Amino acid sequence: MMAVQSRLTRRVRSLLKIAISYPKQLLSKSSASAVIIDSAVDSTAALDARVRFYRSALGRYSYIGRGSFVESAQIGAFCSIAGRCFIGGASHPMDGASTSPVFHEGGQYPQKELRHPFFRAVREDDHRQ
Repeated sequence: MMAVQSRLTRRVRSLLKIAISYPKQLLSKSSASAVIIDSAVDSTAALDARVRFYRSALGRYSYIGRGSFVESAQIGAFCSIAGRCFIGGASHPMDGASTSPVFHEGGQYPQKELRHPFFRAVREDDHRQ
């Protein structure tokens, strides 16, 4: 019974946030059906219909297409995002060469020496003059 009440409470809070932000949204270039929660959207930026935009920032003159989902992202100026894109919402290490699972889930992939110079370990004897 507690789980049902807490789920209902979360839904009511979300609906209140949407209702409070709706008048501001009418004055912007964002569609009335876009959901924007805890986000910063530049006045020159636009969100198309059915975009869900959570805890993110959208820069000057940027655009997000219909039906996209954006969570915990910072999108800069002059960016165009196509419709039905999913950005964020997942968790992965950001300190490696790539966010690909090949680099951060080593147990599932064979460990090979990467031969590209970008990935080669720098050794002291590589800096000969």
